Amino acid sequence: MIPAGNPPPRPALRGLPLYVLIDPYTADYPDHDIDLAQCTSFDCLRALRSDAWNGRDVFLADGDDPVAHVHRLPYLVSLKDADDALIDALTEAALAEHRAALDGEQQPYRIGALIETWMAPPDLMRRLQKMWAYRPNADNLRYLRIAERRIFEGLTHLFDPAMLARWLGPIARWHFTGRAMAWLTVLGDADADGKWYSDTGFGMRRTVDPQRALEAAALHVSPQQHWRLRDHEAVSRALDDWQRQGRAIDAHAYELAWAGIDEAVRHGLAGPKDKGAFACRWMRNPACAGQSPVREALARSRTLEQPFAEVLAEIEALNDHPAGIDPA
Repeated sequence: MIPAGNPPPRPALRGLPLYVLIDPYTADYPDHDIDLAQCTSFDCLRALRSDAWNGRDVFLADGDDPVAHVHRLPYLVSLKDADDALIDALTEAALAEHRAALDGEQQPYRIGALIETWMAPPDLMRRLQKMWAYRPNADNLRYLRIAERRIFEGLTHLFDPAMLARWLGPIARWHFTGRAMAWLTVLGDADADGKWYSDTGFGMRRTVDPQRALEAAALHVSPQQHWRLRDHEAVSRALDDWQRQGRAIDAHAYELAWAGIDEAVRHGLAGPKDKGAFACRWMRNPACAGQSPVREALARSRTLEQPFAEVLAEIEALNDHPAGIDPA
């Protein structure tokens, strides 16, 4: 983990056109007040956000996107190049978001990703809209918050690299800060056999055919993967606790967290707080359900119909040991 105050890490950029993807689902970035009541058009919203970003170009989702209100959908901001001073500021902000979450604050994650691609910005935005809508079955359209870094990191453990590469397609490199406080990069298949790009002259600039920009943009999600995605908040709570204990966040940690969530459901728990509270203890001690204080909290929550997480916290406080740490 990178201690606060140290120089921020740098992503492994390769000199392609560069954009930052922002997730305003809970709160926008930078901190500014946009009076949505005065935004009667997309041009108005784009102008207000551009002003907040000191005049940088901003690209919004199309207005007919069915999965969320346009004000809450991710948007793109154009960066100058790999030496843009804003990259360090974005890195610091992303790390601060995660530190705050580990401190127990209800901190929105707003810095989504740095994206490198030769795609024209409108085509890139359209592809992203296809990427964040998926169908767990024929009757439902779900919103996949790909600009939420914790969710995207989970995708790297749910899907193999080849599938993610096909999904990213002409998005050459998707950089995001992971739980380990370092930049991670997922590669698209942008350079595979010249599938996506064509040179416009002397190899100095490449383009993506707009007609092909949306190919293979939908992520194929199995029923099990769908439920893993639905449990994101509970998994995130369990992994935050795991990380607070100084444990590594790796594929094994994700598998433990998902198994802990499954075990929580078997004990009749529902809701992200209750499932996350149980899972984080199960990850350290798979026998926790038969031991105090988890056993007592399960019984009391059923009898008194109180949230398991609240009951467990009360018991642990009375027993005078930190929440999440089983007594010896």
